Amino acid sequence: MQSPLKLVLLPVSMAVVLMSGQSAGDLPRDQSALFSGSGNCASCHTPDAQDPAALRGADGSDVSPPSFWRGTMMANAAKDPLWQAKVSAEVAANPSLAEAIEDKCSTCHAPMGRTEAREEGRLYSLAEMNADPLALDGVSCTVCHQIDPDNLGQDESFSGGYAIGHDQTIYGPYTEPFGWPMLAMSGYEPVFGEHMGSSELCATCHTLFTDSVDETGQVTGRLPEQTPYLEWLNSSYPGEDIQCQTCHMPVESAPVPIANTPRGLDARAPFYRHEFVGGNAFMLSVLRDNAEELGVTAETVHFDSTIARTRRMLASSATVTAEPIWDGDTLEVAVSVQNWSGHKLPTGYPSRRVWLEVKLQRPSGETVFHSGAWNASGSLLAGEGGLEPHRDVIRSENQVQIYESVLGTPSGDVTYGLLRASQYLKDNRIPPVGWKADGPRGEDAAVEGRATSDGNFNRGAIGEGSGSDRVTYRIPAGDGGYLLEVNLLYQSVRPNYVADLFGYDTEAVDRFERMYEATENAPERIASTAVEVGASVSTDGPGLPKLPANLQVYPNPAADGVWINSDRRDAQVVVFDLLGRRVRTLSGVHWDLTDTAGSRVSPGLYLVVQEPQSAGTHSAPGTWPRSATVTVLR
Repeated sequence: MQSPLKLVLLPVSMAVVLMSGQSAGDLPRDQSALFSGSGNCASCHTPDAQDPAALRGADGSDVSPPSFWRGTMMANAAKDPLWQAKVSAEVAANPSLAEAIEDKCSTCHAPMGRTEAREEGRLYSLAEMNADPLALDGVSCTVCHQIDPDNLGQDESFSGGYAIGHDQTIYGPYTEPFGWPMLAMSGYEPVFGEHMGSSELCATCHTLFTDSVDETGQVTGRLPEQTPYLEWLNSSYPGEDIQCQTCHMPVESAPVPIANTPRGLDARAPFYRHEFVGGNAFMLSVLRDNAEELGVTAETVHFDSTIARTRRMLASSATVTAEPIWDGDTLEVAVSVQNWSGHKLPTGYPSRRVWLEVKLQRPSGETVFHSGAWNASGSLLAGEGGLEPHRDVIRSENQVQIYESVLGTPSGDVTYGLLRASQYLKDNRIPPVGWKADGPRGEDAAVEGRATSDGNFNRGAIGEGSGSDRVTYRIPAGDGGYLLEVNLLYQSVRPNYVADLFGYDTEAVDRFERMYEATENAPERIASTAVEVGASVSTDGPGLPKLPANLQVYPNPAADGVWINSDRRDAQVVVFDLLGRRVRTLSGVHWDLTDTAGSRVSPGLYLVVQEPQSAGTHSAPGTWPRSATVTVLR
């Protein structure tokens, strides 16, 4: 219960908010017994003219939590038209379970409304949600910051099993918070909560098991619908203390005053940017383009900036390389994909997929081979059926390597219904580095289908756990000049998934279908490479010589910079990309991951070479006695 002190101070808080002159735009200011709308939090946690330094980064830009958060999928979780459409379809397919479906699905999409309903001992409905501005505030401030730590990491915390206390305690990442202003103005008391920086906090909703039911509505089992946390748990990243927040809430470069009231607060560090981006640029575009109809509280600029950050996140999630060689008149291309994310690629809800587009063209532009081609609607020209098997070798452009999870019924048929699904017929999503089948919770995020017998899948020189896959393309081409292009593409909402959804006759489905058809569903490009192929293979850059890998660099992979262990004063260190293009000539033994123009280089593999200072140009490879490859992270 609320303390007497808080009850006395609440009337004062309203006066202070009104006198501050702060406007939170159209963010809701509604309150309930447990929760408060994001507009109330924004009053103190956005930049204020009276305190110009508050909530601003070193460059003066607005880094406040509401400004980043409001244009994310988390802020719009309850308003997400695809989610609402899918819930309505599951209800239509299982009408006897309608109340249970809507209540369970709102646990993590409308947590404030649903939690209050369960406190009152009743189920929650989407009709009630759509009439409640507080519920429509999505995964809001006073949800995450009130989650108690006691059950985190335990099975009971998964599938929306977060616990909200009744004492209006707000957990934050800072020790000894200056708490009385928040207590006076809101009735909430800030305290330090170490769990706010842990992956287990995110796991409460990003580890979801759903019941499998038969045609009569009887539960027959359960299915791991999405398991990003369990995938991360069985990787190398926990041992490196790389949490979900490390990537999805990156730290601001300088300390930041975290509130505008009272003025002149000391800056705090680390300051976590509430970016919350994943890979769903498509649904962010749907929300942006239908903002008025959906009643979103973000402006176009918020969505555009989140989409841009989403695409940068995707570009850092994986790399792709291609190694072509001639075998008679057949071009054999070994394409390798390396997953650098902390979970499977792709992860999350099973509407998502990643695939390889491999295209071979003559200099005239004539295409002689094209696997993974797609049309204007985002559909694959081949492989768009319900189950395209995992492949180790591809011999035809009608074969496509698609990394995805495909749900199945007990009889082995493909299904898109969550409650009808009892198994995965295919799950060849590339695991994170360090993932092993017999590792922690490996059975709950297992590889399924042909990938289990592919010796190149998640296996490398160190054995299992490489976080990579290698696919060999055998292309009858004949000798001559060609351009080989390889793209790694991502789609958050695949067309065969929505085709099934559009078979349900509900108002929510009809609304989403209209929005979907009006939005371009072209795949997002994660990574790409291009190679010029002739009688003997060369690259579209100067090309790289064969060098002994005997130069020591650290750390590797690198996110902030690389040190080169050089003991030769008469040598210079040069960085090249994998096309042989000179990126940077270093004056010392440290590379800050920028090019000659001072711009941060793209994530991927780079060659660090030590050569005599009189070596001249790249055309004299014989003078390069030392080299090392470096992986640059996001």
